[in-house]
Amino acid sequence: MVGLTLRPVDGGSIPVFRPGQYISLRIGEAIRSYSLTGAAITAPDAYRIGVRHIEGGQVSTAVRHKLAPGDIVELQSPNGSFVLPLRNEFPVVLIAGGIGITPFLSYLETLEGGVGEPHVTLHYSCRDGESRPFQHRLEALRQGLPNLTLVTHLSRPRSGDRFDRLGRFTVSDIDAELLRKRARFYMCASDAMMEAMRELRRAGQNRRGPPSRRLSAVG
Repeated sequence: MVGLTLRPVDGGSIPVFRPGQYISLRIGEAIRSYSLTGAAITAPDAYRIGVRHIEGGQVSTAVRHKLAPGDIVELQSPNGSFVLPLRNEFPVVLIAGGIGITPFLSYLETLEGGVGEPHVTLHYSCRDGESRPFQHRLEALRQGLPNLTLVTHLSRPRSGDRFDRLGRFTVSDIDAELLRKRARFYMCASDAMMEAMRELRRAGQNRRGPPSRRLSAVG
């Protein structure tokens, strides 16, 4: 994972963004979209993204091996409808798999733990500690946000890896109390994890109340 901080060449202002949105980065003729990972503030002076290297990927390879401080790249303004509520009367449940943590990081960075913010439960599922990007920052956020519960799932932990639950995330990991409180669910993960949430949605149709109808997800 490579973290990039992108600032305007002329030092001018840049458009604001909402937690969960992304920017599109152009290098050469290739354009790729990356979730913003920094706090959403009223007057940002830079955008921050995380780029996972994909073998053979034109943009991610250039970012990892060629891009240097001071190089100029082209960006498109923040976009995307996958935005998360900073004020909400219902609990919020985030479910992330691997690199799927990136659209949620900006949200967590923006929260302050103040009155009116929802209680947030993050289920973060990875193979092992090495495949868990931003783990140190997430741990710091866990310590700093009284309204954040972080649950780390590792399916193949290595010796010394720290985690909360062994195995992949499944529907059974959802606290029934969150369903009773009509929690709002947001997910960015693999197809297998997405299917698990579709199962939860189908189950929710047999419950009183609409907890599952507000399920939002991206692939």
